[in-house]
Amino acid sequence: FWSSASEGATGSFLATGEEADELTDGEMSEKMDVVLGENELTQEEKGWAFQLQLQAQKDGVFIDNVFMLHAFALLGKGEVKKGLTRAKNFNAICTKWGLRETRSEDATAWVRSSSLKDFFLTSGRDEEGRPMMCNKMAAFVPKDSLKTDEDWRFIMRALSDNMRAMTPTLRDVRNGACIVSWMKGYGWRNVNPSVERKLASIYQDSYPVKMKRIVVIDPPLIFRAVMKVFSVFMKKKLIDRIVLMSEEEVRSGNKLPLDQTSADLGGSMKENWWDVRASRLATHHASVQALGPIVPLQGV
Repeated sequence: FWSSASEGATGSFLATGEEADELTDGEMSEKMDVVLGENELTQEEKGWAFQLQLQAQKDGVFIDNVFMLHAFALLGKGEVKKGLTRAKNFNAICTKWGLRETRSEDATAWVRSSSLKDFFLTSGRDEEGRPMMCNKMAAFVPKDSLKTDEDWRFIMRALSDNMRAMTPTLRDVRNGACIVSWMKGYGWRNVNPSVERKLASIYQDSYPVKMKRIVVIDPPLIFRAVMKVFSVFMKKKLIDRIVLMSEEEVRSGNKLPLDQTSADLGGSMKENWWDVRASRLATHHASVQALGPIVPLQGV
Protein backbone atom coordinates (compact mmCIF):
# COMPACT_ATOMS: atom_id res chain seq x y z
CA PHE A 1 0.00 0.00 0.00
CA TRP A 2 2.55 2.59 1.06
CA SER A 3 4.55 2.24 -2.14
CA SER A 4 1.50 2.21 -4.40
CA ALA A 5 0.06 5.14 -6.31
CA SER A 6 -2.98 5.77 -4.13
CA GLU A 7 -4.81 9.10 -4.03
CA GLY A 8 -3.05 9.99 -7.29
CA ALA A 9 0.41 9.82 -5.69
CA THR A 10 2.98 8.46 -8.12
CA GLY A 11 6.15 8.81 -6.09
CA SER A 12 7.61 10.12 -2.88
CA PHE A 13 7.68 13.91 -2.86
CA LEU A 14 10.24 14.07 -0.08
CA ALA A 15 12.56 11.18 -0.80
CA THR A 16 14.52 12.61 -3.73
CA GLY A 17 17.11 14.38 -1.59
CA GLU A 18 18.45 16.45 -4.49
CA GLU A 19 19.53 19.21 -2.14
CA ALA A 20 21.74 16.72 -0.27
CA ASP A 21 23.60 15.50 -3.36
CA GLU A 22 26.40 18.05 -2.90
CA LEU A 23 27.05 17.11 0.73
CA THR A 24 30.02 14.90 1.51
CA ASP A 25 29.46 11.68 3.46
CA GLY A 26 30.95 13.40 6.50
CA GLU A 27 28.63 16.40 6.20
CA MET A 28 25.57 14.17 5.82
CA SER A 29 26.69 12.08 8.79
CA GLU A 30 26.98 15.28 10.83
CA LYS A 31 23.47 16.33 9.74
CA MET A 32 22.12 12.92 10.74
CA ASP A 33 23.71 13.20 14.19
CA VAL A 34 22.14 16.62 14.71
CA VAL A 35 18.62 15.63 13.70
CA LEU A 36 18.32 12.47 15.78
CA GLY A 37 17.33 14.35 18.92
CA GLU A 38 15.20 16.83 16.97
CA ASN A 39 12.78 14.22 15.63
CA GLU A 40 11.59 12.43 18.74
CA LEU A 41 7.92 12.10 19.68
CA THR A 42 6.37 11.88 23.11
CA GLN A 43 4.42 8.74 23.96
CA GLU A 44 1.18 10.64 23.37
CA GLU A 45 2.38 11.84 19.97
CA LYS A 46 3.42 8.29 19.03
CA GLY A 47 -0.15 7.25 19.76
CA TRP A 48 -1.43 9.99 17.43
CA ALA A 49 0.91 8.79 14.68
CA PHE A 50 -0.16 5.16 15.12
CA GLN A 51 -3.85 6.02 14.87
CA LEU A 52 -3.23 8.18 11.81
CA GLN A 53 -1.23 5.45 10.08
CA LEU A 54 -3.93 2.91 10.93
CA GLN A 55 -6.69 5.04 9.39
CA ALA A 56 -4.60 6.06 6.39
CA GLN A 57 -3.81 2.43 5.67
CA LYS A 58 -7.48 1.46 5.95
CA ASP A 59 -8.53 4.31 3.65
CA GLY A 60 -5.69 3.87 1.17
CA VAL A 61 -4.29 7.38 1.71
CA PHE A 62 -0.69 7.73 0.55
CA ILE A 63 1.82 9.34 2.95
CA ASP A 64 5.38 9.80 1.72
CA ASN A 65 7.41 8.62 4.70
CA VAL A 66 7.56 8.43 8.50
CA PHE A 67 8.60 12.08 8.82
CA MET A 68 5.47 13.22 6.97
CA LEU A 69 3.29 10.75 8.89
CA HIS A 70 4.54 12.18 12.18
CA ALA A 71 4.22 15.76 10.92
CA PHE A 72 0.59 15.24 9.89
CA ALA A 73 -0.05 13.64 13.29
CA LEU A 74 1.46 16.64 15.09
CA LEU A 75 -0.69 19.06 13.08
CA GLY A 76 -3.78 16.99 13.90
CA LYS A 77 -2.95 16.88 17.63
CA GLY A 78 -4.70 13.56 18.04
CA GLU A 79 -7.55 14.37 15.67
CA VAL A 80 -7.10 11.64 13.07
CA LYS A 81 -9.60 13.16 10.66
CA LYS A 82 -7.76 16.48 10.69
CA GLY A 83 -4.37 14.92 9.95
CA LEU A 84 -5.83 12.61 7.31
CA THR A 85 -7.66 15.44 5.56
CA ARG A 86 -4.45 17.42 5.36
CA ALA A 87 -2.63 14.40 3.88
CA LYS A 88 -5.37 13.95 1.29
CA ASN A 89 -5.25 17.64 0.40
CA PHE A 90 -1.49 17.47 -0.03
CA ASN A 91 -1.81 14.45 -2.31
CA ALA A 92 -4.41 16.28 -4.39
CA ILE A 93 -2.09 19.28 -4.81
CA CYS A 94 0.86 17.04 -5.71
CA THR A 95 -1.26 15.32 -8.34
CA LYS A 96 -2.76 18.52 -9.77
CA TRP A 97 0.57 20.30 -10.19
CA GLY A 98 2.82 17.29 -10.78
CA LEU A 99 4.92 18.08 -7.72
CA ARG A 100 6.24 14.57 -7.20
CA GLU A 101 7.38 14.47 -10.84
CA THR A 102 9.04 17.92 -10.70
CA ARG A 103 12.61 18.12 -9.48
CA SER A 104 13.36 20.49 -6.63
CA GLU A 105 16.47 21.81 -8.33
CA ASP A 106 14.53 22.66 -11.51
CA ALA A 107 11.92 24.61 -9.57
CA THR A 108 14.64 26.47 -7.66
CA ALA A 109 16.44 27.34 -10.88
CA TRP A 110 13.18 28.65 -12.35
CA VAL A 111 12.56 30.96 -9.38
CA ARG A 112 16.13 32.28 -9.40
CA SER A 113 15.94 33.13 -13.10
CA SER A 114 12.38 34.51 -13.10
CA SER A 115 10.89 37.85 -12.09
CA LEU A 116 10.68 36.36 -8.58
CA LYS A 117 14.46 36.36 -8.15
CA ASP A 118 14.26 39.38 -5.82
CA PHE A 119 11.24 38.13 -3.88
CA PHE A 120 13.11 36.37 -1.07
CA LEU A 121 15.23 38.15 1.55
CA THR A 122 17.58 36.24 3.79
CA SER A 123 16.25 35.26 7.22
CA GLY A 124 17.14 32.93 10.06
CA ARG A 125 15.02 32.19 13.13
CA ASP A 126 12.81 34.45 15.19
CA GLU A 127 13.22 35.23 18.89
CA GLU A 128 11.50 31.95 19.81
CA GLY A 129 13.69 29.87 17.51
CA ARG A 130 11.10 29.38 14.78
CA PRO A 131 12.34 29.25 11.16
CA MET A 132 11.54 32.48 9.31
CA MET A 133 10.99 33.14 5.63
CA CYS A 134 11.10 36.78 4.55
CA ASN A 135 9.42 37.99 1.36
CA LYS A 136 9.64 41.30 -0.49
CA MET A 137 6.00 41.39 -1.53
CA ALA A 138 6.29 44.17 -4.11
CA ALA A 139 8.60 41.92 -6.16
CA PHE A 140 5.78 39.47 -6.92
CA VAL A 141 3.59 40.62 -9.81
CA PRO A 142 1.37 37.61 -10.66
CA LYS A 143 0.71 38.55 -14.29
CA ASP A 144 4.45 38.81 -14.94
CA SER A 145 5.48 35.70 -13.02
CA LEU A 146 2.80 33.11 -13.86
CA LYS A 147 2.08 32.91 -17.57
CA THR A 148 2.26 29.19 -18.38
CA ASP A 149 1.37 25.82 -16.85
CA GLU A 150 5.08 25.20 -16.37
CA ASP A 151 5.39 28.44 -14.38
CA TRP A 152 2.63 27.21 -12.09
CA ARG A 153 4.20 23.77 -11.71
CA PHE A 154 7.54 25.29 -10.77
CA ILE A 155 6.19 27.87 -8.33
CA MET A 156 4.02 25.29 -6.55
CA ARG A 157 6.97 22.92 -6.26
CA ALA A 158 9.23 25.74 -5.05
CA LEU A 159 6.65 26.82 -2.48
CA SER A 160 6.30 23.24 -1.26
CA ASP A 161 10.09 23.09 -0.90
CA ASN A 162 9.95 26.34 1.07
CA MET A 163 7.53 24.62 3.45
CA ARG A 164 10.07 21.80 3.84
CA ALA A 165 12.70 24.43 4.61
CA MET A 166 10.37 25.83 7.28
CA THR A 167 10.02 22.36 8.86
CA PRO A 168 13.48 20.78 8.78
CA THR A 169 12.79 18.70 11.91
CA LEU A 170 9.76 17.51 13.86
CA ARG A 171 10.67 19.94 16.62
CA ASP A 172 10.21 22.71 14.06
CA VAL A 173 6.89 21.20 12.94
CA ARG A 174 5.76 21.23 16.56
CA ASN A 175 6.97 24.77 17.32
CA GLY A 176 5.75 26.33 14.09
CA ALA A 177 7.17 28.81 11.60
CA CYS A 178 7.15 32.54 10.96
CA ILE A 179 6.50 34.39 7.69
CA VAL A 180 7.83 37.93 7.35
CA SER A 181 6.26 39.99 4.56
CA TRP A 182 7.86 43.35 3.71
CA MET A 183 5.14 45.40 2.01
CA LYS A 184 7.08 48.50 0.97
CA GLY A 185 6.02 49.41 -2.58
CA TYR A 186 3.15 46.90 -2.56
CA GLY A 187 0.15 47.96 -4.66
CA TRP A 188 -2.85 46.70 -6.59
CA ARG A 189 -0.61 45.28 -9.32
CA ASN A 190 0.61 42.76 -6.74
CA VAL A 191 -2.91 41.66 -5.80
CA ASN A 192 -4.56 38.64 -7.42
CA PRO A 193 -7.00 36.74 -5.15
CA SER A 194 -7.16 33.72 -7.47
CA VAL A 195 -3.39 33.31 -7.39
CA GLU A 196 -3.18 33.85 -3.63
CA ARG A 197 -5.90 31.26 -3.02
CA LYS A 198 -3.92 28.62 -4.94
CA LEU A 199 -0.67 29.45 -3.17
CA ALA A 200 -2.36 29.51 0.26
CA SER A 201 -3.77 26.02 -0.34
CA ILE A 202 -0.30 24.57 0.29
CA TYR A 203 0.51 26.09 3.68
CA GLN A 204 -3.03 26.55 4.96
CA ASP A 205 -4.71 23.20 4.33
CA SER A 206 -2.23 20.62 3.08
CA TYR A 207 1.51 20.65 3.83
CA PRO A 208 2.08 19.95 7.55
CA VAL A 209 3.38 23.36 8.59
CA LYS A 210 2.04 25.52 11.41
CA MET A 211 2.27 29.25 10.73
CA LYS A 212 2.51 30.63 14.25
CA ARG A 213 3.08 34.23 13.21
CA ILE A 214 2.86 36.35 10.08
CA VAL A 215 4.81 39.58 10.42
CA VAL A 216 3.70 42.32 8.03
CA ILE A 217 6.21 45.17 7.77
CA ASP A 218 5.14 48.59 6.45
CA PRO A 219 1.56 47.65 5.46
CA PRO A 220 0.33 49.97 2.68
CA LEU A 221 -2.88 52.01 2.76
CA ILE A 222 -4.63 49.31 0.73
CA PHE A 223 -3.74 46.59 3.27
CA ARG A 224 -7.14 46.47 5.00
CA ALA A 225 -8.95 46.31 1.67
CA VAL A 226 -6.63 43.53 0.48
CA MET A 227 -7.14 41.51 3.67
CA LYS A 228 -10.90 41.87 3.32
CA VAL A 229 -10.63 40.23 -0.11
CA PHE A 230 -8.23 37.54 1.11
CA SER A 231 -10.40 36.75 4.15
CA VAL A 232 -12.76 34.91 1.79
CA PHE A 233 -10.26 32.03 1.61
CA MET A 234 -7.85 32.67 4.49
CA LYS A 235 -8.75 31.05 7.80
CA LYS A 236 -9.57 33.43 10.63
CA LYS A 237 -6.99 31.85 12.94
CA LEU A 238 -4.30 32.59 10.35
CA ILE A 239 -5.46 36.19 9.94
CA ASP A 240 -5.48 36.57 13.73
CA ARG A 241 -1.77 35.68 13.79
CA ILE A 242 -0.83 38.67 11.63
CA VAL A 243 1.37 41.16 13.45
CA LEU A 244 1.88 44.63 11.95
CA MET A 245 5.24 46.37 12.31
CA SER A 246 6.95 49.41 10.90
CA GLU A 247 10.38 49.19 9.33
CA GLU A 248 11.66 51.41 12.14
CA GLU A 249 10.43 48.91 14.75
CA VAL A 250 12.26 46.11 12.98
CA ARG A 251 15.46 48.16 12.73
CA SER A 252 15.29 48.84 16.46
CA GLY A 253 15.95 45.15 17.13
CA ASN A 254 13.10 44.90 19.63
CA LYS A 255 10.77 42.95 17.33
CA LEU A 256 12.99 40.55 15.36
CA PRO A 257 16.57 39.38 16.06
CA LEU A 258 18.76 41.63 13.91
CA ASP A 259 21.41 38.92 13.49
CA GLN A 260 18.69 36.77 11.90
CA THR A 261 17.27 39.55 9.71
CA SER A 262 18.23 40.82 6.24
CA ALA A 263 20.31 43.96 5.87
CA ASP A 264 17.44 45.32 3.73
CA LEU A 265 15.50 45.62 6.99
CA GLY A 266 18.37 46.85 9.13
CA GLY A 267 19.61 43.42 10.17
CA SER A 268 23.12 42.02 10.09
CA MET A 269 22.53 38.56 8.64
CA LYS A 270 25.05 38.02 5.85
CA GLU A 271 24.20 34.51 4.66
CA ASN A 272 22.42 34.32 1.31
CA TRP A 273 18.78 33.15 1.50
CA TRP A 274 19.40 30.36 -1.00
CA ASP A 275 22.25 29.02 1.13
CA VAL A 276 20.02 29.17 4.22
CA ARG A 277 17.27 27.35 2.34
CA ALA A 278 19.65 24.70 1.00
CA SER A 279 20.99 24.03 4.50
CA ARG A 280 17.48 23.66 5.92
CA LEU A 281 16.46 21.35 3.06
CA ALA A 282 19.55 19.21 3.71
CA THR A 283 18.51 18.99 7.37
CA HIS A 284 14.99 18.06 6.30
CA HIS A 285 16.42 15.36 4.04
CA ALA A 286 18.49 14.03 6.94
CA SER A 287 15.35 13.96 9.10
CA VAL A 288 13.49 11.98 6.44
CA GLN A 289 16.42 9.56 6.11
CA ALA A 290 16.75 9.16 9.87
CA LEU A 291 13.10 8.21 10.34
CA GLY A 292 12.97 6.08 7.22
CA PRO A 293 10.12 4.70 5.13
CA ILE A 294 6.73 3.73 6.48
CA VAL A 295 6.39 0.04 7.36
CA PRO A 296 2.79 -1.17 6.76
CA LEU A 297 0.89 -2.27 9.84
CA GLN A 298 0.16 -5.98 9.77
CA GLY A 299 -3.28 -7.49 10.17
CA VAL A 300 -5.11 -4.32 9.13
